[in-house]
Amino acid sequence: MNQVLGAHGNEKYQEQGGKVSLRRIADVLRRNGDNESLERLLTMTVLAVALGNLDLHAKNLSLLHHPDGRSELAPAYDVVPMRHQPTDVRMAMSVNGTYRHTELTRADLVEEATSWRLRSPEPLISRALEALETFASSTEPDPRAHPGLQEDVLSFTRNLLTGKPVG
Repeated sequence: MNQVLGAHGNEKYQEQGGKVSLRRIADVLRRNGDNESLERLLTMTVLAVALGNLDLHAKNLSLLHHPDGRSELAPAYDVVPMRHQPTDVRMAMSVNGTYRHTELTRADLVEEATSWRLRSPEPLISRALEALETFASSTEPDPRAHPGLQEDVLSFTRNLLTGKPVG
């Protein structure tokens, strides 16, 4: 998406150059007439917030170009929970104007998706959060993972499900 939006280098981060944003990416997908990709972008955004993946930037979102001329948002990649790292806890791109991960809420996710003209984003957000909660509750993290990873993901997800800030 960096190339699609005319960004270079560190402009992949919204605050550096102002060329990229989730809304601008959604505009590209909507112009392609691909509602599935818009929904996938929302799911990726929900998961980034719920996992603490602060690094969802324009180089971590791509288009797949098909031989028939269609294009669609590529599946998620480079998804890394990183809230436990010593960082400024800022998202690479804002969600509803909010960069600080700790302050993000379900309402921010709804408003962000609504700004993309995505109709009824609430059920999609709920499904993504519920699926993540089920997965995180029932899956044992790799022993090499950060010791608090499962608790972090469950806490972030449950806070979002109940309308609280991620924390």
